[in-house]
Amino acid sequence: MHDASRDRWVLRHFLRAAVQISLVSIPILLLVPGPMWVRLSALLLGALVGLQYALWFVDGSVERRIRKAGYPPGAAQAARDALHAEERAAAAARYAARYQSGNAR
Repeated sequence: MHDASRDRWVLRHFLRAAVQISLVSIPILLLVPGPMWVRLSALLLGALVGLQYALWFVDGSVERRIRKAGYPPGAAQAARDALHAEERAAAAARYAARYQSGNAR
């Protein structure tokens, strides 16, 4: 739960995906025949696509891992919300003071 509920949880997920991609990329780089520049460019483009998908589906993937660990659905998001509750309350108060009081500049 710790890695899914802290400040840098997206970075940790991104690095996790990069490690998984590299485990597939290294044998492809070493075993597939052809010019090295073709293999490297194909692996680079494939890694970029894989990391893009990892970034798009970060919320669902982390929530699925949390559920598999035995936590209830939404537990990671609730922990992240609790971590930043004071910051969000302060931002909401600033917003209310500026825009809802009728004194907007």
